[in-house]
Amino acid sequence: MIIDAHAHITAKNYGSVEALIERYDEIGISKGVLVPGGMIDVRMMDKVVSGEKPIATKPIPNYLVKDAMNKYPDRVFGFFCVDPNDGEVSINEFTDAVKTQGFCGLKLAPIVHRFSLKSNIVKELARTCSELEVPCFFHTTDFEGSFTKDCHDLIKDCPNTKFILGHMGFGFSDSLSIEYAKKFENLYLETSCASTSIVRQAIQTLGDTKVIFGSEYPMDDPFYALSKITCLKLSEKSFENVTCNNILNLLQKRG
Repeated sequence: MIIDAHAHITAKNYGSVEALIERYDEIGISKGVLVPGGMIDVRMMDKVVSGEKPIATKPIPNYLVKDAMNKYPDRVFGFFCVDPNDGEVSINEFTDAVKTQGFCGLKLAPIVHRFSLKSNIVKELARTCSELEVPCFFHTTDFEGSFTKDCHDLIKDCPNTKFILGHMGFGFSDSLSIEYAKKFENLYLETSCASTSIVRQAIQTLGDTKVIFGSEYPMDDPFYALSKITCLKLSEKSFENVTCNNILNLLQKRG
């Protein structure tokens, strides 16, 4: 079984869950971990970064993930996204999503909601993940408070929370993310958008139990994201860990 641990779905056809499931079937991916997409149009990332294209911060389309979970219960898992700037409300919304709606993880998006990974509310959300026994997925960016270095104390101060660092940190190659994953037992690295060379380095440094395959659909095609793993020519066991077992262990699921 192969699981894509990072796929966004949108209300637009280019990122719909139907298109994703069709692509999974074509290339042999069994399941996906879905997060809400469409807050940024990934087809116009240059204009988003320059400020020409606005970011849709509210409402967060978690309903798209919930609808997908209802439609494809055997194919998808759902992570619930919140805006930490909403304070206690974000904690309550997330807790309800896990307890009553079937979500199995938290997704934080600093590029959309512009918050600091060093803030108290992010630590509270992370500790809530520990209490609910679900992972906390986040990524880093290039503005103050959300660099890779800014997640150090968050991970250290929440040792019982399982963190997944999307894209293995910032850009195509972030060596600091590997340093932190080696230092902290509770930090795992997800491979989407990272270069093949840095994925190889991570597996060589950390072993095959700290790295998790993800695609960043619809920005990237799951086939090409997966080829980044297959070209490493891992052993059968290592390939299964990276593409399936590691994320299942964090989700406390078995198929």
